Amino acid sequence: MQFVLSLLFISTFASASKFHIVIDPGHGGSDNGAVYGGIREADIAKSISLKLLEFLNQDSEFSYELTRHGDVDLTLEERAIQTNQSHNADLFISIHANSSKDRRAKGAEFYFKNLMSPDEEVIFLTKMENQGAPKKDILPPQFQHSSKVVQTILEDFHRKQKTRLSSELAKSFYSSWSGQKKRKSTAIKQAPFFVISNVKVPSVLVEVGYLSHSKERRLLKDSNYQKEIAKSIYKGLVSYKTQIQKDKNAN
Repeated sequence: MQFVLSLLFISTFASASKFHIVIDPGHGGSDNGAVYGGIREADIAKSISLKLLEFLNQDSEFSYELTRHGDVDLTLEERAIQTNQSHNADLFISIHANSSKDRRAKGAEFYFKNLMSPDEEVIFLTKMENQGAPKKDILPPQFQHSSKVVQTILEDFHRKQKTRLSSELAKSFYSSWSGQKKRKSTAIKQAPFFVISNVKVPSVLVEVGYLSHSKERRLLKDSNYQKEIAKSIYKGLVSYKTQIQKDKNAN
């Protein structure tokens, strides 16, 4: 039973020859996100997302879509719904820039949906990123079965497998990151961000660096550094896809 469910889940997220990535540039429009030194998080997220497309366009193994194309208002619920309505979506990546009350905080961080209680720092960050989110999760059931017991088992398995694959994606991003990053123990975290909690596919929220850190802020607004970050994300996607294909072939 476990083997069959594992095969079913992997096939669900690797059924096509191309990996379809939903890229979510955080914030936008009237929602600036963090703002330091006149630099908007929304602009950093959009710029890095567009640079990521340059790498994906050169690789026939990937296809993609953006949740937003310009500097427009888009709710967290709309981002999640768009992803769930994309029938060929394999992954969801939400790109953000971080901030902290501690101006010494710096480095990239990679978040996936948590199954544990987050610490105080994560609670603070989640509140910031979840502003305007619905009070309840909107993720629809992934399975329909006449037996509620069987459906519960399938849903629980799906949730655990999504968390596992999201964790692997976060690790791939960390390993491929060439910009500033923290120790692995503090760079890869779990948090109940609305967008990664309410999409049906493996998902990671990438905090590319801290706008509240003066040196890192100067790097984040540099086009060459943004391209370096985009390339790191692309390399992480390639690494993750390669591993998933190996797992699928092994089964």
